[in-house]
Amino acid sequence: MKKSVMKKWLKRVLVSLVVLLLVTFVGGAVFLLTFDPNAYKYKLEEIVRSNYDRDLQIKGDIELSLFPRIGLSVNQLSLSEPGRDDVFVSINSARFAVAIWPLISNRFVVDHVAVSGFKAWVVRNEAGDLNFEDLFEQKVVVDHLKDEADGDTVLPQPHNADFKIDIAGLELQNGEVYFKDLANQLDMRLQGMSINTGRVTFDQPFDISLAARLEGDHPRVNAQLNVQGLLKLDPVTKLYNAQKLEVALKGRLGDIDASSATLKGSFNIDSFAHAITGSGMELVLAGNGAEGASLKKIDVSVTAPKLIFDSSAPLLQLENFSFKGNAQHVNEQSYEWSFESPELDISSTVAGGKPLIGFLRMKGREQVGVNLSLKGISGSADNLKISEVKIDGKYAQPNNRVIGLNISSPAQMNLIDRIVMLSAISGNASFKDQGLEEQQVPLIGSINADFQKDRASFKLDAVVNAGKFNLDGELHNFSRPNVNFDLMADSISLDQILGPIAAVAKKENNTAETGKAEKSVASPESVPEKNNKAVTVQAAENTVGQSSQPQQVSAPAGSLKRELLQALRGMGTINLKQMRYQDIAFNDVQAIFRFDRDNLEMTSFKSWVFDGQVRADAKFDLANEDIKTGVELEAIDVSQMLQALNWTPWVSGRAFIRLQLESKGSNEQTILDNIKGQVQVKAENGLVKGFDLNRLENDPLTYLDPDTSTYPFTVDLNASSPYSRIVADAQVDNGIAQLSSLLFESEKFVVQGQADEMLVNLNKGDFTLPVTLKTRQPVNISQGTVTLSIKEINMPAIVSRVGQSLSVQLQWDKVKNSPLGKLLEKKKEQVAKERAEKEQAEKEQAIKEQAIKEQAIKEQSVTEQKQAPALEASDASEMASPAAPDESGAPEAAPVPSTETEAAVPVEVQP
Repeated sequence: MKKSVMKKWLKRVLVSLVVLLLVTFVGGAVFLLTFDPNAYKYKLEEIVRSNYDRDLQIKGDIELSLFPRIGLSVNQLSLSEPGRDDVFVSINSARFAVAIWPLISNRFVVDHVAVSGFKAWVVRNEAGDLNFEDLFEQKVVVDHLKDEADGDTVLPQPHNADFKIDIAGLELQNGEVYFKDLANQLDMRLQGMSINTGRVTFDQPFDISLAARLEGDHPRVNAQLNVQGLLKLDPVTKLYNAQKLEVALKGRLGDIDASSATLKGSFNIDSFAHAITGSGMELVLAGNGAEGASLKKIDVSVTAPKLIFDSSAPLLQLENFSFKGNAQHVNEQSYEWSFESPELDISSTVAGGKPLIGFLRMKGREQVGVNLSLKGISGSADNLKISEVKIDGKYAQPNNRVIGLNISSPAQMNLIDRIVMLSAISGNASFKDQGLEEQQVPLIGSINADFQKDRASFKLDAVVNAGKFNLDGELHNFSRPNVNFDLMADSISLDQILGPIAAVAKKENNTAETGKAEKSVASPESVPEKNNKAVTVQAAENTVGQSSQPQQVSAPAGSLKRELLQALRGMGTINLKQMRYQDIAFNDVQAIFRFDRDNLEMTSFKSWVFDGQVRADAKFDLANEDIKTGVELEAIDVSQMLQALNWTPWVSGRAFIRLQLESKGSNEQTILDNIKGQVQVKAENGLVKGFDLNRLENDPLTYLDPDTSTYPFTVDLNASSPYSRIVADAQVDNGIAQLSSLLFESEKFVVQGQADEMLVNLNKGDFTLPVTLKTRQPVNISQGTVTLSIKEINMPAIVSRVGQSLSVQLQWDKVKNSPLGKLLEKKKEQVAKERAEKEQAEKEQAIKEQAIKEQAIKEQSVTEQKQAPALEASDASEMASPAAPDESGAPEAAPVPSTETEAAVPVEVQP
């Protein structure tokens, strides 16, 4: 009975279970078949908005599949930035399948994920935070430890959850990632990205293969990227691991067209603690300079079989570390460097290792050689001691000028706080010119650098030219240096520091000094009274207004000094008792300099020079080689300035000069050729050498040559003309100055230039100045026995310099209708009349002389004819018989020809 009841209940239970399972299956099937996942889109969007403050948009349909696995397909999905409408990530389509039975064990197993049309915009702000970190936020456990040594500690702890995610594989095609780093001004993107991974399991490494086109605007990049290796990523704890990593790039990387750029090795990175552990690291870069770049070729290699760095520990271990390379610029400037550390072990308890040594070489127009060594490493990470840090180097310029630096100092470092101190720098700097002895400058100073605050201070004291030299300053932001400094010195020679822009060679004016110019230059008194012939005389070579044209030393496009300036930002002040440059002495110099990488600005420059004061401002665009400057010279001694510029001091007095100029070029010659701007000059109470205008007061007609319409007024370096004021305004364009006004005033004369017709070549020193001379007092002119007085005369002239000669030509043909011109015409007529009379007298005299000559010839001919028969008879008798003896018995002597001219004796001839 009991047994049958039991069977009955068992049967009922089994039937009930079957019915329940059937109902469950049918109900589940009906639910799945009637389930519409799109009905939950808005709910899903609301969950994302409430948890992440982001907008999730699913424009396409969500498709659900049941067999053989549960699968979902999503189209047109996008996720915004937190609190903004800007898109952070978008996907054209995504498909994945989920295994059912692992869900029962709280595991989410995805067999395969396929994503197409993936786009992401990744941004790193100025504080270093990424715009997706909020998606990985977990609960943070804060442990307040009231320990003086440790302080407060905040560490992210991974959220403990039993739910696990397991992805069998990921396939991503046609992906794009845009990356901007606002702090470092990077703008890059991955185009055409494809990713394939192995099994992705929580806290387990997985295979990855990535291929993409890396492009960028800042810096300019266009290269093919390939990555392979084993990765393990944990964004929550910021722990990343890469094993057997191989990264390869080929293409343009900034200014480099890389034929090969590879990184190999295994790495563990803790971005929260700023720690990295590497093994077998090898970085190789080889390539040529990109189009338009100054780089021609580069090869770099970095090897580190073992590398451990942990800034929080702190800990630094290196074995056989090596950093080597070479590069070459298009201007044939080449670089070579090598830094090696065989063994280095620094921890919080002990520090030691072998010396770190290295060198840098630069060859070409500029040459640099620097050796660096760190010896005697001891102490610990928070008190690292180096017995000697030594720097020994030289810098040679193209003109054989050599600048040397040899300094050493003990060093003390705190790697925990990242502080470096060189407290006792000592050594010397050296300067050597070709053919001169080397000058040694003793140096002492200190440098304190705080890498945590990105700041350094420096102090340098030296003895230069038996005077003190003090340089104090600070440097901020080592990656983009910003420097502030104050320089004070007794005396500085810029030729030693900067090197001469041009090799200036002074030329002696021996010709003028020894009086040769007096012999070759006719003064007004030396003009003959009777024969007033014009004699064109040019000034002696290299004497008047000649600027020495030096042999130019062009600065190379890749100048080291320029590259250093282009890396700086900041401000500096200088106060110098004296500064010398190319034999020009500037006293009590004050100036402010501002550096902004490619731009260098000098303001508030003040100094005493040429017994006057100079004020100036200037801007230099180093990238485009543009220069703009404004200069004011007040009450300077003109003679001193001309001598300093290596010109003959043909003008004296006090001058006020204002310049507003701009130019373009890398050397002095190019700068002079491209000068543009305005020049204003005002000089007072001085002399102009070369001629004496006061001589024109004593009969200007003395200098007249009737045969010429223009007369070259001669230059006499021993003569001079006083003036009360000289004023000139000019517009400069490409090294040619066009004068809009020129005024020369003295007690007796005014010289005024013709506007816009006066030209000066600032490069060659040639000029053409059409001017008009006007008298301020009556002028006496002799007209025969009568002396006339003219109230005012105007005499046009052209003052010019071509090559090595200066001349002043008086243009008499332009004064024909003036009183002076009429007197000139009368004098011309008188001179012409006297000349005609003289020519007639000479002609008559010539006729008389010709007649006398003809008569003498005729008489000579008759005499010869008369003597001919007698001579013939005598010759015949001598041939027939001997000469008859005279009474004494001696033969008669032959007649001796007369040595006198018989033609001079008058002879009468009969018919």
